[in-house]
Amino acid sequence: MPTEETAIDEASGPVGGGEHEVSAGECVISIAEAAGHFWQFLWDHPENEQLKRVRKDPNVLLAGDRIHVPPIRSKEESIQSEKRHRYRRRGVPSILNLVCRVLDVPLADQPYTLLLDGISHSGKTDANGAVKRGIPCGARQATLTVGVEPDVHVYELQLGGLDPIETVTGQKARLNNLGYPAGSENNELTPEFTAALKKFQEDNHMAVTGKTDTALLDKLKSLTC
Repeated sequence: MPTEETAIDEASGPVGGGEHEVSAGECVISIAEAAGHFWQFLWDHPENEQLKRVRKDPNVLLAGDRIHVPPIRSKEESIQSEKRHRYRRRGVPSILNLVCRVLDVPLADQPYTLLLDGISHSGKTDANGAVKRGIPCGARQATLTVGVEPDVHVYELQLGGLDPIETVTGQKARLNNLGYPAGSENNELTPEFTAALKKFQEDNHMAVTGKTDTALLDKLKSLTC
């Protein structure tokens, strides 16, 4: 039976055996849309079983992962001529889902503006400071402004830029985003990264080891994604 350390080690590098190599920022949803598939079809495909088992989240893949993307099969429909027929294209949008906090205090019930691809979207955070909105799966950058003058907070978002949480790069990125300086987001196990892990563990009432384990990853993911 695989140990906790074995599972984390397996997930820390590229997985999967398909013909499509994942590029930075890609996810199952964006790959499926580009190929003309529903993302659930790719995610549940038997040849992508390892990718699904290890990554667990279709929105977070590692550059270098491989995914099987079958060719599209054509479908024919019989219709009556000289009449108008309407077809609806089905699809699943990506969801931007994040929580805005300042010093761990949620920015609750605050107006926000999301600037995405030159289009402005407005709304209001919920009681937990959360923003949830459908966005195009190919979106890569956005600007989120939360609050009312003079207490306004601006976030520059890199969409699809997080590596899986089991990777050192993914852990560093999440720690940096939460205000725990973990250093450059590379694969190096630096003293700065260890110090960030220890501080995160201390602040969240965990055993302070400076090492990665399932409990730390679960807590880190609950605060980020």
